[in-house]
Amino acid sequence: MHKYVLTTVALALSLPITTGCFPVEDSCNIKTDGLYLELDAVEENGSVEAQAIFWVGDNAGGTYLELGDCGDEIAVNGKVMTASPGYDNPEVYVASLEPSDSYDFVLSRPDEDPYTSTVSNAREAVTVTAPSDATVSRAEALDVTWDNNDTGDVRVSVSGSCIFSHSETVQDDGTHTIASGSLDATDEDAGESCNAKVIVDRTTAGSMASGLSGSIQAVARGRSDFITAP
Repeated sequence: MHKYVLTTVALALSLPITTGCFPVEDSCNIKTDGLYLELDAVEENGSVEAQAIFWVGDNAGGTYLELGDCGDEIAVNGKVMTASPGYDNPEVYVASLEPSDSYDFVLSRPDEDPYTSTVSNAREAVTVTAPSDATVSRAEALDVTWDNNDTGDVRVSVSGSCIFSHSETVQDDGTHTIASGSLDATDEDAGESCNAKVIVDRTTAGSMASGLSGSIQAVARGRSDFITAP
């Protein structure tokens, strides 16, 4: 069975973003109680990229918003977030930051008090130690290791140009084995090798501002490259 992983978290450092062709609306035409925000701060290799996506309604997907000229603004830790040229459907607002223990996302709208959503106690940075530039057959188990310096759960994800994405949530104890046969090649690439990557994410959930709907999280991320072979 082919395995697909789809996430609406927009993380420019390489987490998969919600894909599709979504209709767009101007934020100035939508009242605050009709907004749904996705707010993320992703730490990798000593730097952080914060991201925000605006949707209409009660969840992610559907119609997304572009911030209009009426004064709507989103900032994080005092830094105004701007539309990223790397994403346009949906629009993603980004800012680069130094790592911090907490991230305050502030939505400002004319004639309304600011809305501050916060994620605190971000988890420890992740360093993935294996696989590292190895060639691993998809018929064999794939051993993933990372620094054992935190507790809780992590999400271990594998992706590559010739395979379907694969993801598992596992205990954060520094090691996990992806069973042989878990990585499925696409039909046209069944006999091919390709570059692939392992990503290990530690996630910390935050609290949305009163009056706002959405999700907020900090993600500590580590990655390692390898070659997946038949």
